Amino acid sequence: MNSLTSFLGRTFLIERVLGVLLYVIVTGSTYILLRKSDTYRQFKKNINSCLLILCVMAFFYVPAETADLYRIRAYIKSWEGMTFDYWSKLVLTNTNAPGAYYLYFLMSRIKIDGILPMLSSFIVFSNIFYIFKEEKRLERSSSTSLATAFFFLMAQGLFLGVISGIRNGIAFSLVARAIYDDFCLNKNMIVNYILCMIAVSIHIAAVPVVALYLFLKVYHSWHKSGYTIKLFSIIAIIGIVYWAMTRKSGLLDLVISKAETYITGNVYSYIWERIIVSISFLMLLGVLLIYRRYNKESSLRTVYVLASVLSIGVLLLVFSYSIFHRYANFVMYVSIPLMANCVDKEMKNGKYNLYWYVKLVSVLVLIIACVRGDLCGYKFFLL
Repeated sequence: MNSLTSFLGRTFLIERVLGVLLYVIVTGSTYILLRKSDTYRQFKKNINSCLLILCVMAFFYVPAETADLYRIRAYIKSWEGMTFDYWSKLVLTNTNAPGAYYLYFLMSRIKIDGILPMLSSFIVFSNIFYIFKEEKRLERSSSTSLATAFFFLMAQGLFLGVISGIRNGIAFSLVARAIYDDFCLNKNMIVNYILCMIAVSIHIAAVPVVALYLFLKVYHSWHKSGYTIKLFSIIAIIGIVYWAMTRKSGLLDLVISKAETYITGNVYSYIWERIIVSISFLMLLGVLLIYRRYNKESSLRTVYVLASVLSIGVLLLVFSYSIFHRYANFVMYVSIPLMANCVDKEMKNGKYNLYWYVKLVSVLVLIIACVRGDLCGYKFFLL
């Protein structure tokens, strides 16, 4: 009996099982409700309810000592009582992520541990769920196909990375939203550039995807827009590139240095997360191949090109766990409308193979994520 109690206390098995079970219930219930959402109003209400629940779950998350959030909280607590001037000289002059550290400093003033993961959850999933809501509002895809894409996304167990890693999830979700707004909705040009600058200030991993976005923006503007928009886009992009290259921290050199470390260095790797991402990434490649049949959908074509280019880059660097894991997940974010669109068009043509393949892969990945992936570390209380 004592050995069993010791085992349960050491592994937090009960707490983790209940945490994972709660996540599965929320994901499954939202999937069912989204499928049954006939109107945009119902769809929006159901996915916003999921967002609210995820934020509450994030607030009560209890990180393990090995989790990123545990170390972040230690930084934050060490800054309590420190004046902003002293803190800025001590921290901001020695970091390549000023945006993230400004956020951490704000948390040191609030002094409520659960606010940071809750805020991260809100930012990331607000941006991602925004894509689902807009696709439904435009009736570009059916509720069934959007629910299927939602289930695929949530099955990855990204939730724990969002509420523990903080920076990467926030940065990538901001860029994904900017790309979607720009290429799929043709709006918020200035806001999109601001979002990209914020993303780069939060995590340098956003630099390559922002660079690709800006390149495609120039190409897209040159071929589709009038002279004024072309000129404005080029000037704005030159300004962003100049800002990035002349930052005090040497952003471009830092990105190259980090990439070399990930590729050649002895960095953290986790086989089960690599398996999860590999299975899901293969599914995404299948979606991109199928989308080629429907590439006359001009509103999504540029996103398709971006996702394809990123996928090639991810395949070339598949041996680097950190690069593969991060950028494969980003491809997933920007491919949401492509997956939903492909599933929808295939079903309208009487083909349900893709629909069932996505669901099968989602279930398989969710099982792995719950049993061995990062998600199995989620717990919201301690006995």
